[in-house]
This record gives sequence, structure tokens and C-alpha cells, in this order.
Amino acid sequence: MKIGELSRLTGVSIRSLRHYEKQGLITPQRQPNGYREFTPLAVETVETIKLYLQLGLTTEQIAGFLTCVLQNKEAFCAEVMPVYRQKLAESTDGFWS
Repeated sequence: MKIGELSRLTGVSIRSLRHYEKQGLITPQRQPNGYREFTPLAVETVETIKLYLQLGLTTEQIAGFLTCVLQNKEAFCAEVMPVYRQKLAESTDGFWS
């Protein structure tokens, strides 16, 4: 699928998808004419990226463990735990003040 279709299916702008590509979060194949070609798995990947962005993670944090999360279908990944703990600490710091 082309980038426009991925954008339509996920509700993510083409600009954001290009940013995700630049950050290494999604990797399309390139056709001979230079167009990006995404596999159907890209939809699941972008939905996962959206979830983590909504939780307040940065694309750099997401890139650090995205492969593990997708390969294990969101099962436990050791790479994720420090980020989860940090986000939890950040969210509870203001709560106890």
C-alpha cells in the first residue's frame, strides 16, 4: 500500500508517517519509481506507535523497544520496563504533591 492509503487507514498524517520512517519506526520498501510501499503489518505498527505516543512516550523511546513489542504481540519485553517505570514515576510525582 502507498503512504496515502496507510495515512487513511490509520488516521495519521503523511507528514507524521514520513517522520516515523525517518526515526526508523516504520520501514517501507521503495519501488523503482521511488514510491514507498508498505506491507499490511505497517497498519498494526502505526497503531502501536499511536498508542505509545498517547501514553506520552517519545518516538526515541518507542524506537528502543518497538521491534520487541511487535514480535511478541505486546508480551513482556525487558526493554519496555524502564520506560514504563519512568512514565509511572512521572505521572505519580504530581499526584502526591
